[in-house]
Amino acid sequence: MYVCLCAQVTEAEWQSALSQAVAAGGGWREASMATGAGTGCGGCRAFLAEISATTLALPVLGVLEPAA
Repeated sequence: MYVCLCAQVTEAEWQSALSQAVAAGGGWREASMATGAGTGCGGCRAFLAEISATTLALPVLGVLEPAA
């Protein structure tokens, strides 16, 4: 599913870019610059923020990490 039509960025591409940006000490801005998402009309920014919150929260909640 596309999360940004202007830049033709999929949800998986956004999540990957965001995870990489955070791992490198960046965040939303760096993911946006890497993908182009959110830099066009801006209509996707609220949805990107929602996906970002979920993407960043999952590892904290242990959802993506195997149970010990």
